Amino acid sequence: MTGIAKIDFPNALDMDAQATHPSVLLWTHPQRGLLQRIQDAMQQRKAHPARTLVLLPYAHLLPLAGRLWAQCFPDGFAPQFETTQNWRTRMGGFAPGATDITFDMALDTLTASALLRTAGLGAQQDALAGLLVQAAHQLGPLAAACHPDERARWAHTARLAATVGMESPALAMEVAVARITVEWADQSAYASDLLFDADVQAGLDCLLVVQGFAADPLAAVFAGELGRTHGQSATGPTGRCRAECGTVGHRLAPLPRRRGRSPAHRRLRHCAHRRRALPHGTGVVGPGADTSGALDAGECAGADSR
Repeated sequence: MTGIAKIDFPNALDMDAQATHPSVLLWTHPQRGLLQRIQDAMQQRKAHPARTLVLLPYAHLLPLAGRLWAQCFPDGFAPQFETTQNWRTRMGGFAPGATDITFDMALDTLTASALLRTAGLGAQQDALAGLLVQAAHQLGPLAAACHPDERARWAHTARLAATVGMESPALAMEVAVARITVEWADQSAYASDLLFDADVQAGLDCLLVVQGFAADPLAAVFAGELGRTHGQSATGPTGRCRAECGTVGHRLAPLPRRRGRSPAHRRLRHCAHRRRALPHGTGVVGPGADTSGALDAGECAGADSR
């Protein structure tokens, strides 16, 4: 928390101090700032700013990014700053089905109770419904990050991994919850499915991913898959797309771990960890780009982790 500094200056006399504040310079430095590196990446790929999408890790950075971009580059077009959630919401056209994971606790609890009854666990639905919803909300983002045509293959792997080490009869209920969770995640449709549409991707010249502290599964998939599909990737020792623009800022402090998880939760978290284990700094560009690039940002502009 010592790295978080206040930059709320009360009047115009302090504007010079604000411009030179270290947390602001993470964005605006003329050589090493995040915005300058975004500009360099677009120029390198000859991408039009209006057809460039920059995925930020946190929604509260969106207005800050737009305001600082206007200060640094007052002439011309600005790239589109979005988060993955804002991006899929802006695309619209999605209504969850009756049994889809909606990430709404109340609605999903009703669906979970119905799934437990269908699985012959109606007598235990009151005890297991909450656990099933929590597991689905952890596994759902991983399923949503898969291309709809590849989700069945993802589900096959998840079925094998979800119950590893849970052979004891005492864990029978948790095994059932884990299996139902995988099937629920596999059969659900997600708002992000539209982002995999070829027409949506064709509307971009360049897509840049700004990494936060925690990996965004959806952004990581775009970084890995679209980069291999639509551009020649600059590869590093791992053979994956590597960051060309280095690292900006410090990491946000991780949230405290929640203790007392059940074995089913731990297995599903293990699946999620394996699915997210992509190289740090992965990036992607859309059609028309020559290479793929990524940007890393942590505590940009003194972002508060509270």
